[in-house]
Amino acid sequence: MSNTILVVEDDSGLREALIDTLELSGIECVSAACAEEGMLLLKKEMFSLVVSDVLMGAM
Repeated sequence: MSNTILVVEDDSGLREALIDTLELSGIECVSAACAEEGMLLLKKEMFSLVVSDVLMGAM
């Protein structure tokens, strides 16, 4: 399992703020701008944690 966090957030400002905060703490992050992109990433890689917006577009 990876020691990486997946951040799925459609608000670009909030997504970048979350990633910046986590990376300042030494945590590796991967981001997705929509639920569909997040699902594709989950199919390719295992993550330690997913931080996700609850209400996003199509999903």
